Amino acid sequence: MVEVRVREGENLEDALKRFKREVEREGILRDAREKMYHKPDSVLRKEKNAYIKRRLELRKKRRDNKGAVPQRTFKTGRSFGANKSY
Repeated sequence: MVEVRVREGENLEDALKRFKREVEREGILRDAREKMYHKPDSVLRKEKNAYIKRRLELRKKRRDNKGAVPQRTFKTGRSFGANKSY
């Protein structure tokens, strides 16, 4: 449970801002939104598997690009790097 006490000489708005930050950090609203509706076990499994798959793909992508030099892009959207195919 989040508890924020107003400090000596602190504005109520500042205390409210600290409260909102604590609520967001602890994930209270996220949990409430998730528990608002019932999800069947099959849906929960699919979401979990999709999360794992996405995380593994990102990990593989980062590992593959570890030694690569990032290409610079400018406002035109064209990349100016090793491939000069423009």
